Amino acid sequence: MSDHATAPATPPVHTGLSARMAAIWEEALGWGVTDTGASLFDLGGSSLTAARIAKLSRAEFGVDIPVRALYEHQSLDAFTRHVAGTAPPVTGPARPRPATPVAGPTAGEPAGAGTRLRPRLTGPAGHGRVRTDASLNGPALAALASLGGRPDGAMVLLGAATGLVTAAAEGTDEAVVHLWDGDRPVPVPVGGHRAADAGELVRAVARSLRAADTAEAGIDVLVAGAPVDLPGTPPPLVVTLEGDADGGRRLCVDADRGRFEPWFAQVLAEVIGHVLGGLGDPATPLDTLGLIPPDASWADAPARWEVPDEPEPEGTGTLLSGFLAHAAAHPDDLAVTGADGPEVTYGQLRAAVERVARRLLAHGVRPGDPVALLAGKSWQAVAVMLGVLRARAVHAPLDPDLPPARLAAMLTTLAPAALVTGAGTAVPDTGAPAGTAVFDVAELAGTPKDPGADVPVPPPGPDDTAYVIHTSGSTGVPKGVAVRHGAVHAFVRWRHRYHAMDRESRCLVIASLFFDSSLAEIFPALTAGARLVLLPEHLRLDAVRTGALLRAQGVTHATVVPSLYRILLDDLADGTTLRSVTVAGEAAAPELIGRHRRSLPGVRLVNEYGPTENSVGSTALDYGAGHGAGHPVGRPVAGAVVRVRDPRGHRLPPGFPGEIQLCGPRLAEGYRGNRVATDRAFTRDPDAPGGRVYRTGDRGWWRPDGVLEFLGRVDSQVKIRGHRVELGDIEAQLGALPAVETVAVVPVGDGVVAEALVAYVSGPAERDTAALRERARRALPAAMVPALIVVLPAMPLTPNGKADRQALARRAPGDLRPAPATR
Repeated sequence: MSDHATAPATPPVHTGLSARMAAIWEEALGWGVTDTGASLFDLGGSSLTAARIAKLSRAEFGVDIPVRALYEHQSLDAFTRHVAGTAPPVTGPARPRPATPVAGPTAGEPAGAGTRLRPRLTGPAGHGRVRTDASLNGPALAALASLGGRPDGAMVLLGAATGLVTAAAEGTDEAVVHLWDGDRPVPVPVGGHRAADAGELVRAVARSLRAADTAEAGIDVLVAGAPVDLPGTPPPLVVTLEGDADGGRRLCVDADRGRFEPWFAQVLAEVIGHVLGGLGDPATPLDTLGLIPPDASWADAPARWEVPDEPEPEGTGTLLSGFLAHAAAHPDDLAVTGADGPEVTYGQLRAAVERVARRLLAHGVRPGDPVALLAGKSWQAVAVMLGVLRARAVHAPLDPDLPPARLAAMLTTLAPAALVTGAGTAVPDTGAPAGTAVFDVAELAGTPKDPGADVPVPPPGPDDTAYVIHTSGSTGVPKGVAVRHGAVHAFVRWRHRYHAMDRESRCLVIASLFFDSSLAEIFPALTAGARLVLLPEHLRLDAVRTGALLRAQGVTHATVVPSLYRILLDDLADGTTLRSVTVAGEAAAPELIGRHRRSLPGVRLVNEYGPTENSVGSTALDYGAGHGAGHPVGRPVAGAVVRVRDPRGHRLPPGFPGEIQLCGPRLAEGYRGNRVATDRAFTRDPDAPGGRVYRTGDRGWWRPDGVLEFLGRVDSQVKIRGHRVELGDIEAQLGALPAVETVAVVPVGDGVVAEALVAYVSGPAERDTAALRERARRALPAAMVPALIVVLPAMPLTPNGKADRQALARRAPGDLRPAPATR
């Protein structure tokens, strides 16, 4: 029985009306209506979608619909009943449904929904409003004076400046702001990509103001040329021009404290005033307008934040130098232990390193040659890793479980001089050069009791290549990142000091050897004279046995991917001996940080961020007593120079997103055997330390205290109904909700055009997703709100402990598709 049959009190639905209304909704949404009882918001629509439905309904049925009520409350069923009670009978054929999804408004239709600025919060959201102002500089006052006191001209100029700044604050080409035109808010698109100079932009804003309709919903940034008395609750951000006691003009920003902290309101006021002055000369090219006012109190802060707080350590060294020094001074200290192997001292490990190096050299391996290691964790594998370096060769670990064809392709590019394999590892028939020596890892390392050997070459130097670590490529072909000893040695020394490692430390090695995070675990520990505790590969997802190993070995330090830490945390906390936990490899959700504090209140928690291309780590954050909102990743570490730049290469104010770029002595040499990819990723910049810059593809912004916040990936960007959407932004906002531990957002579409977004969350969140939807609705632009949020009992993980996005992408279309009706 249908829903309508059980509700006789509602007006009857006229013939053909249901089908016509469904077609209108689907045309406005751009996809099929999956649930006629769900609100427009729940179906993934925006306030702009609601405005289109209202316009189409008014044209076809002659009824006026409140846009905000439609967007927030009404379902297709309820809306159809409303129209049935007010519209004339409809008896004609059903309105045809669109054959293909419709993306965005029709040509020439004004955009009613304004650009929604994401919250700028470093702590809990506040209450009420914050009001700040900024004195206008000479160019800004001159620009306003040239208008002859016309308030409409001042509003257009201020609207153009505010629109440009709003677009920059969201990292978009265009922003829609609302201009107060007498007694009504009018949506006006402002985009620097549509104009070459200031005059062209201001004229475009004036034309849009004259042509636009009044907006009923979606007002986020309101601009007025003079103070206005707004009815009801003001928009989240109001920008006005006001007079001061001296007869001058001031730019005022009134902001919602629940979304914007006072520091950001002040930055906005100063940046808008600065840009307004730049627009005074109509001939000013827009691409020359910077966003940092030279007279702002924080103007030189972004440049200071790019460099580490502590100076570069004096002297140079290699990955081996710390280990060799400690082995000579304290040969009887334990170096390596674990669940599946013997205890090996520093002296025994050094003897094995010498044996490996001598034998490799005897089989024709020369300094600078890569040696591929395809083996799991063991003391012998550690000995081979160090032995390759002692022979002045290049350590090149590979995943032994890769598909043979993929592994063969990597070996072809690498062209190793030797292969070292573990038990049961199959060597591909193709890939390595003919005649390549193949060694068994256990046989090559020998036993702990075997004597050492003389090595006929000196140890490596800082300029020698230390290792090649492969990372995923955007084309699906892995790229081998080549890193010098001197580049990574600065990170090793920093990590040794920062984490207070010493001879009493016990460091759990969780990562597989083909990840560079294993280097961050192994070499700082060996430099400190600490003990490595190797976690076997088959125990990585076994929380109980991992916790037992930690307690049995007295582990003090551990580095772990956040997704895996969620699994291990409770068992690691039971009777822990930990002093420090480092999360790295992906963003850490606030919920996980809170769990750590509750379960391990006396254990230090550190977040490290950095790509392989900058020698493992670039920034670090010690969470200490508080961590705030979002995903802060800290400040630059020794030897790293970290920049946040816009597409033109300009520095950005605090709270303005840009690409995270790295430079300085820690940069990798490039991608081995791939000059094209190297030149594309490592660009020349004469103003950068070292003359080169690595463009990470990550997005971030500076917080007002100089802490870098991670915002997601540039290449995770998708388009939804014409809107550019960053999946990392959505994940960050949903992940900040209490009881959410893991978030992964995947697009649904044909691989090029995304039709909808599906968010998957895990953790003790309630099974109804009302709280999650409210969080998304308050924090995100409408286009970024997922069409569906699915709560999972557990997030599917890859073998490395990260969210399995490919598995989620495969199931997302089925989750989005409505279930067949039951009878």
